[in-house]
Amino acid sequence: MTLQELYFKNCELDQKYVEKYGMIPDYFAKNCIALLVELGEFTNETKCFKYWSVKKPKKDEMLEELADCLMLSMQFLHYYHFDCEVNMTGLTDSVLELLNELFQMTSCLMQEASVARVKGIYWRLWKLGKVFGFSQEEIIDACEKKIKKCYHRLEDENY
Repeated sequence: MTLQELYFKNCELDQKYVEKYGMIPDYFAKNCIALLVELGEFTNETKCFKYWSVKKPKKDEMLEELADCLMLSMQFLHYYHFDCEVNMTGLTDSVLELLNELFQMTSCLMQEASVARVKGIYWRLWKLGKVFGFSQEEIIDACEKKIKKCYHRLEDENY
């Protein structure tokens, strides 16, 4: 699957949520909070800040959390009708700096959404994937698995 195909599948998934739940009040703000939560889960899986722990991160769990973050960031791209092209030019290789920038940018997104902020979040997530050694194909596959999981959840009346 290509990045463009993934983007369109994610857009279709967004439409399925609208079909099932209708227009969601505070959709944008809720997605901002959701992205902050997913960033926290991803950060926790990386263990990059846990100087007190000798446990190594589990790559499969990191990849799953990164996919959650990327899919949410694609919802913002879709919301603003932006393309899914990735540009990592000039971005740092420092995990801590990238994560700090992501948390700041996402926190500010609720108050002041902008093209630069939305794309900056998306690009930094891809950069983190690269820094952690994931290929674009691995990330796309993880996102595709997440989409399938979401469709399964949409069929579950109790979810």
